[in-house]
Amino acid sequence: MTKTLPKITATFQPQAWINDYAVETDGRTQFDCTKTVLRLSLAEIKKLRDDQYETDNLLPDSVMGSHSGPFYVSVENAIDEFFDALGLKLDEQGLAAARKLYRVRGPKA
Repeated sequence: MTKTLPKITATFQPQAWINDYAVETDGRTQFDCTKTVLRLSLAEIKKLRDDQYETDNLLPDSVMGSHSGPFYVSVENAIDEFFDALGLKLDEQGLAAARKLYRVRGPKA
């Protein structure tokens, strides 16, 4: 039996401007960003915070679709859960092991 590897699943939440406030709208979508995250440096991964520009960069155009308004991406907990599920720490050694398992290269130095 083949064991399914865990994934880093982020959430895209579209919003709309209503009275100068970004308000959640329909269209919440989850997407796999495992390989995208594993290609980042450890420092970049540790800087990922929900609803910040760094997490926005994880969003593929295919998920964004035609949405042109505000949005946010949530991924912090998914990264922690991913490393926990693999039994790895989020450090250089754990990141190297995850990259090897998923056959992903890190950033070029």
